[in-house]
Amino acid sequence: MGDLKVSLMATCGDPQLIAAAGALGCFEEDSSAKILEGLLALSTEERDKKCKAVLKNSFGMGHGSVGDQGIFIFSIENLPRSATLQLCLPEFASHLQQSLRRAKPDRGFYLPKKIIDDKYISIAWDILSESFEFYQEMSAAGIPGEDARYILPLYTKTNIQTALSARELCHLRAASNKDVTPYIVWFVVEEMWRFAHEVAPYLFEDFGANYEPLAWYPSSQLFADKNLTMDRLVDKYAAKDCKVALVYQPWLIGAITARTIHEAVKNRNEAELANLKHIHFEFLVKMSLACFHQATRQRTWNQSVEPIYDAAQADFDNPFSRMFAPASIKRSDFADKYREMYMKMMSLYIKLIQRNMPRSEAIGVVPHSLMVYDWIHVNGWNAIHAIGKRTCEKAQLEIRHIAWAMAKYIKTAMPIFEGFVEPQCVTYGKCPEKDPCDYLEKRKRKTVKHDGSAIPPLARKLFRKTKFIIDIATKISYSKDINMAKVISVVNAKGGVGKSTTAVNLGAYLAALGKYVLLVDLDPQANATVGVGVNWRKLDRHLYHSLAEFVEPDEIIQKTGLFGYDLLPAAPALAGASVELINLERREWRLYDLLRKIRTNYDYIIVDSPPSLGLLTINGLVAAEEVIIPVQCEYYALEGLGQLLETINLIRDNLGRELKIKGVLLTMYDKRQRLSREVVKEVRRNFPGYVFDTLIPRSVSLAEAPSFGKVILQYAPFSTGGGAYRLLAQEIINLDKPII
Repeated sequence: MGDLKVSLMATCGDPQLIAAAGALGCFEEDSSAKILEGLLALSTEERDKKCKAVLKNSFGMGHGSVGDQGIFIFSIENLPRSATLQLCLPEFASHLQQSLRRAKPDRGFYLPKKIIDDKYISIAWDILSESFEFYQEMSAAGIPGEDARYILPLYTKTNIQTALSARELCHLRAASNKDVTPYIVWFVVEEMWRFAHEVAPYLFEDFGANYEPLAWYPSSQLFADKNLTMDRLVDKYAAKDCKVALVYQPWLIGAITARTIHEAVKNRNEAELANLKHIHFEFLVKMSLACFHQATRQRTWNQSVEPIYDAAQADFDNPFSRMFAPASIKRSDFADKYREMYMKMMSLYIKLIQRNMPRSEAIGVVPHSLMVYDWIHVNGWNAIHAIGKRTCEKAQLEIRHIAWAMAKYIKTAMPIFEGFVEPQCVTYGKCPEKDPCDYLEKRKRKTVKHDGSAIPPLARKLFRKTKFIIDIATKISYSKDINMAKVISVVNAKGGVGKSTTAVNLGAYLAALGKYVLLVDLDPQANATVGVGVNWRKLDRHLYHSLAEFVEPDEIIQKTGLFGYDLLPAAPALAGASVELINLERREWRLYDLLRKIRTNYDYIIVDSPPSLGLLTINGLVAAEEVIIPVQCEYYALEGLGQLLETINLIRDNLGRELKIKGVLLTMYDKRQRLSREVVKEVRRNFPGYVFDTLIPRSVSLAEAPSFGKVILQYAPFSTGGGAYRLLAQEIINLDKPII
């Protein structure tokens, strides 16, 4: 095979003896170290006989951990990249590979015997040689080596060091012994197996169960003949040309909150880190083969990949649809030549197949820029650690962009990961790289610290805007020693402005961000109750019974489908409370007295008030510390606001409540309509410093979600409405951070 060289560099002692001693140690009183001494004392013949019997009855019976005790480390020189792609597929093999940026034309490339013996050899040789010359030309002109390398063929030679156990080597050998696998891949793996077999023959003898495919942890199959599941996924997403798509909505595990993630990361609590492995995200990612090589070496990402032959066929059916071109090349004078070179190499592959060349031997001529779809499973720990490695500014650009897209999806699906799915320097507090970039320092400069809390620039702007905003942050009306919930009433005497929608979804996202939230439905229409999936018709007791009949709130509170999000439900009978409260003492304070009993159980209490200024709404205002006023982005936007503000002033003056306006929230915003933009401008002009930065868009998903008994976080978290309420919740949390 020319200059290809496979060397067994090292083993963990005598792997066969160590594995046998470990297996015996499971059933004997002596330790494996003492058992090993006993085995070494035997004659060679007796020792071999003993080892074979032990391994046959342990590893050969399916006890794979026995095979894992035998470790083999190989150095392989001048093997083509197509072979290293195969070596990297088993998830429990480890690799250190020479960078493709070290590729030089004088090193040459591999061509299989079938191509060498074909009359088309001169054309194939010229095209692949041209790709190397083009790589050198781009590099000399200043194109980064990591970008220029995309045009190199899979038959480019490289070096690799690989460490794997006997079990994974058996797995790799079986996976490579298929007709669709390139011959060079089979040859390299067979050489590795031959060297290992010479050292430890009984670890690799076929006893049956040790070669059972179902017993191996499945790995991606890049050189598969067919993958029907991937076909269906690709058919669904390829038409949309999705680069990164979240194909599975993660189950929101309620026990894991922003607080537990903080404990896991900041205090390096491994028990909490282990819990994060139970949160799951599934992505379908379109990436180049160069990028796939990096992704598949991220061994903690479970992956399934589209067969490379299907990807090549898809590009033939729709030229350039699977070509990746780095931005540096797109912007350069090399853009047209890059496309031309790509087309030459892909056409060469097709012509070789048309000459009856096996796909497995022709595939190595395709460039690294050919894109495949990779199905990636990421758990919560991966989200923090592995994605953090790939979002680092030192990471290669393509995988960095992919990792940032994955991070965005994760933080949108589960806002409790906000601030943790970041580059490693942010998560770890320092950069692990030898030559750190200045990302962490730039990020620090964009924030101001107050008692260790970082306040984002948007919140700083709001804090400085008016004395009123500073008042909100500094005049804390509850004890610092006891966690008293902040009570916020969502009020507008005008109906149809998104009041209940805001109360329901703001509460949901506050809970998703790690806060304990109680939603109080004070509206007899019970829209908020229905909106979180509670059927008021099936309730024996609701808020009416607490307000009018003095039933304890703990007996009425309902759990919602989100962890940390509870409900004090309403029903139409609540309308009668307005009449019955008139004759009670402290009638305006009934809800205040009610909530005071449970305020220490929550971080936020959100009150959805009815669309009127009656006694129920007065109760909602007296119970609250702050008010959010939803305002529709339409012509009569400010209608009724004057009367509401007058009512708030009367409560301040006559009932002694320090009721503050948290902010005016603009809802049903449509950026396409001039009227919406004008209303936003007018409201901001009339209420400077009192208007939230977040705009709630007009959204079909927001309108549909209540009919399914779901909040937008559950129904359509990636919709524009879901994103807006997530931003609103974060904005409110930022506003509530104390500053000194």
